Amino acid sequence: MSIVKKLSIATVGAVLVAFGTIQKSEAITLLNDNFNNETTGLGLTNLTNFNATANPNVDVIGEGTPFFSFTSNGRYVDLDGSNRPDSDGTLVSNQSFNLTPDNVYTLSFDLAGNPATSSPNSVEVTLGSFTQTITLPSGSQNTSFSPFTFSFAGTNTDSFLAFNSLSANDGSGLYLDNVSLESAAVPFELSPALGSLALVAWGVGIGLQRKLKTNPELLSRIMVK
Repeated sequence: MSIVKKLSIATVGAVLVAFGTIQKSEAITLLNDNFNNETTGLGLTNLTNFNATANPNVDVIGEGTPFFSFTSNGRYVDLDGSNRPDSDGTLVSNQSFNLTPDNVYTLSFDLAGNPATSSPNSVEVTLGSFTQTITLPSGSQNTSFSPFTFSFAGTNTDSFLAFNSLSANDGSGLYLDNVSLESAAVPFELSPALGSLALVAWGVGIGLQRKLKTNPELLSRIMVK
């Protein structure tokens, strides 16, 4: 590989890392909830930052409640509440979020399969134009939560964050914990096409930044190839 290509790779990598660092430093927290301040109980509809809509309900699992499988997580939410038959919960944020095109939004949360059932469970996560369906296996093999993070541009809408349980309606849904929503200003005006490219670059930059922190030899290997 020529020295020009080496420098190009290094330059692009440096720009992506810098871009990711700028976005991270400017992030504003819009929502942060680990549910540890909730009162534990089964068949609940009203939480501090969320409500379970209509007849569906959720369970807040913690010390002193059944199915307290993940003690290191403190309290967490079972999205398929115990008040059957209408127990599939749709957990909706109490506040709406104004998602503007000049901001990049990062939504993160932890999910775990339910050890109390053998049926796979799913959840549909929505916020404005963002939607994502996640399915995890259930059963005793589940011993920890898995983190999920998504980044997307705003679409000039006021939207509520929702977690819609798509389980077997058996009172044992996916477990939810550590919900966070952050916004970061786009540093300059972008066309839709460039905006999408910038989001990809931002995501790659964050990933590269994390890799370089954990593996400082990576940059030197890039430079010598």
